[in-house]
Amino acid sequence: MIENKMPVNLDEITTLTGLKIMDAIAKMNERLEDKAYKEIPMGKFKLTDISPAYLIEKLTEIFGPQGIGWSYSFENDDITCSSSEPWLASIIGLEFYYMVVWGGEAHKVGPILATGGARNSKNVEYALKGAITNALGTAAHRIGWQLDVYKGLRTEDGDFESETKHAGATAISFLDAASLHFTLAKEKELAASGVDYAPVIQYNMVRSLDENAMASTLADLIGDEATKATKHSLEELRKLAKCEWAITQELFGKPAKDITLGEFCSLWTVFVRIVGGESKETIVKQYKTLTGK
Repeated sequence: MIENKMPVNLDEITTLTGLKIMDAIAKMNERLEDKAYKEIPMGKFKLTDISPAYLIEKLTEIFGPQGIGWSYSFENDDITCSSSEPWLASIIGLEFYYMVVWGGEAHKVGPILATGGARNSKNVEYALKGAITNALGTAAHRIGWQLDVYKGLRTEDGDFESETKHAGATAISFLDAASLHFTLAKEKELAASGVDYAPVIQYNMVRSLDENAMASTLADLIGDEATKATKHSLEELRKLAKCEWAITQELFGKPAKDITLGEFCSLWTVFVRIVGGESKETIVKQYKTLTGK
């Protein structure tokens, strides 16, 4: 959130580099040079990865140097690392901020919260660096960073129109997409809408909630429609992964009905990794190593 009362007219807000805030958000979604994108095969799926160096370059171009125009922070307690191979690291509660000018004064906007995780075959330091980079990218996408990649409309081969890339998908305006980090109500609406990237919203919305809250209370937090759509996505992932719900006993030592929201997100990620070709047994072992369970 902005530190002081937010003006009604967004045209009054600029970045430290002089860009109007909505122009800055649009610029975050501009296509980068082709070598910035890399295709990652994930079983039946193909994902597009973005070189993290381009994010730092774009943040600096739009908001100014790190530490002046934008910044991030986290506590040591937010970091979890494995003590042996495979080297795993995760970070929760990374806080991202950026500066804007309004009324002739500079104001800090944030925090935008994000989590991240990474694996590395060399050492835990590289895994930790990857986890921080992953969390920073997650935070930045909430202010428009390469939004078309998350929507599946951009790859290393070029950009695609929604109608041809995702037949039957519901289009949303850029303003709606760019405003996701301002309003939970908009996230609830999109999570239940069935648009082409609704699962991205569903996962990020659940992840932003109290990880210790029971998953059974999700409807109380985001409403019945968004909960139904989110649980449907998890069920579809489970079917694609060809897993039984008993996997929650292996991972968390409890039945599916008793898992927390944090465990709900972990389960989502586990299903995605299994669909991508990783062994369930290996993932369970890694999870137990990382959590100490």
